[in-house]
Amino acid sequence: MKRDGALSKIFLVKHITFLGSVALLCCTASVHASLTAEAVLNPNTVSLNKEFTYQVIVTWQGSADEYIIVPPAPEFPEGISSVSSSFFSSAGDNAYLLTYSFILKAAQKGSYTIDPLKISYWEKGSDQESSLRTNEALLEVVLLAAGGINIFWYIIGGAAALLTAILVIALITNRRADKKKGAGTGSAQDADSILESFSQCKECKLQGDFRGFYEHALNLFEQLSPEDIPALEPLQAALEKVQFGGQVPPTHEIDRLFRQLEKAVEQETSDKQNRDAEIAKYCKD
Repeated sequence: MKRDGALSKIFLVKHITFLGSVALLCCTASVHASLTAEAVLNPNTVSLNKEFTYQVIVTWQGSADEYIIVPPAPEFPEGISSVSSSFFSSAGDNAYLLTYSFILKAAQKGSYTIDPLKISYWEKGSDQESSLRTNEALLEVVLLAAGGINIFWYIIGGAAALLTAILVIALITNRRADKKKGAGTGSAQDADSILESFSQCKECKLQGDFRGFYEHALNLFEQLSPEDIPALEPLQAALEKVQFGGQVPPTHEIDRLFRQLEKAVEQETSDKQNRDAEIAKYCKD
């Protein structure tokens, strides 16, 4: 009887150990399963020699330190060239997202397939590199994209750029109309601050950091016209789309906004220098 009892205990311990191992494997599998990678083309039908975006979106459940992702280096088919690239991350409710964006251009018409991209990563607590693959992406390059959705987005982009230009002109005009003569002693410091913000904005543009570009652009507009901050809501909305929606603004829109900033900063700093010169003249007299 004692021997039978001992055997029963041994069997029970082994059974519990086996169930524990199965549970551990299931938990581990669920963690791996939470890591996903997706390749997205926007749009997937493009005009010849027109820029488009290829994005690799990596997401997982948990905190940012759950995984270390090796930045992907995609290889594109012959006839497609890379213009620029950028990266940003965002966190939500128990979820983390990494977006790698590549601005591309096609020099030849035809149908293209961008093969699944290998994403290498290190899981927290693991000493081995793992990997997963994205889906393949299909692209159609035509002489002139005439799809309704493409025309729609071009119209939206043009309207947004026009609205931004109108807002910039309105902001500058209102500020000049409300300016009072006799600037304070902080004019030189204000001009230096504006120039510094503009320099940071320019650096972000050159580096393809669109999130930083919009943040410094907002800061600049607030310095140029703080009384009209409510009118900056469309620009703030554009920043949120870049920061949380994974959108990459068109190059022509970034260039247009940068030229407007450059002109506004030049005018503002020139006005401040003229006012300082007048104050110095009157004080000397």
